[in-house]
Amino acid sequence: MGEPLLEVAGLEAYYGKSHILHGVTFQVGEGEIVALLGRNGVGRSTTIKAIMGDVPPKGSIRFRGQEIAGLKPHQTALKGLGYVPETRDVFSALTVRQNLQLGEKPGKAGGRWAMADMFRMFPRLEERADTRAGVHLRDRRQFCRSADLRRSGASDHRPAICSLRDGRLPGGTHHRDRRRQHEHRRRYKDLLARFGGEEKTKEFARLFMVPGMDHCGFGTGPNRFDSAAFGGAQPPAADPKRDMFTALSHWVEDGVAPAQVIATKFVGGDASKGIEMQRPLCPYPQRAWYKGDGDTNAAANFACALDKK
Repeated sequence: MGEPLLEVAGLEAYYGKSHILHGVTFQVGEGEIVALLGRNGVGRSTTIKAIMGDVPPKGSIRFRGQEIAGLKPHQTALKGLGYVPETRDVFSALTVRQNLQLGEKPGKAGGRWAMADMFRMFPRLEERADTRAGVHLRDRRQFCRSADLRRSGASDHRPAICSLRDGRLPGGTHHRDRRRQHEHRRRYKDLLARFGGEEKTKEFARLFMVPGMDHCGFGTGPNRFDSAAFGGAQPPAADPKRDMFTALSHWVEDGVAPAQVIATKFVGGDASKGIEMQRPLCPYPQRAWYKGDGDTNAAANFACALDKK
């Protein structure tokens, strides 16, 4: 095995007096995909920012055998490292085309990405190229993922590694959440069309619909199924059957995709008061159907299927 493309050893980082990273060590090989998994606040973003130079690092960061710890972000980008942050910031008063132009490097020949490439990969951008970027909010994530990479400075230097923050699969949305459900269904159908149908897409992406749950966890339905969610009560057990985050880890580490995840609603939202109801979350387009017998608040009395039997 050859020398690692990226090698991080004993990485430490601070925000003021707060010690965030404690001896982070890992390697990324040529052509390898590495995911950093963890709950909010464990330091995933800080790790990437420290590598890029956005946060002052202590320790060793070697890229293609060269020590880069301590370089400024633009210097790191010129080495071939790119970073797409979680934020979806765009210059909303400028058009989509103008935002993309900000990432172009005049006078540099042989760049990897041209605006035509962006339009080919994201057709909606070309349709709205002369529309202000802040108008069509549904497409801002898609827009920023392309535009931010170009603006990062790495795009015209054939980035060997590009770090994307918070790419989470499987996804979830709520039957009652009119703000999100149509968007998530549309995105899922776009994946189906792009990657050749349901059989191929479900190898890496699944959409779970949450019955009775409204925006931000409100509503009458179950709302506890992800231990990585910020705040509030956790699922009753951190196992792949009851916790979406553990199910995702199980999928990535062991290759076992979630067929369903049991969601829970606690009495008064307080886990100490016991469970009010549970319901299986099913991969779209399936949904949970009542079997016709037993307690309607028990997950065991529901089955995931396309149609009611």
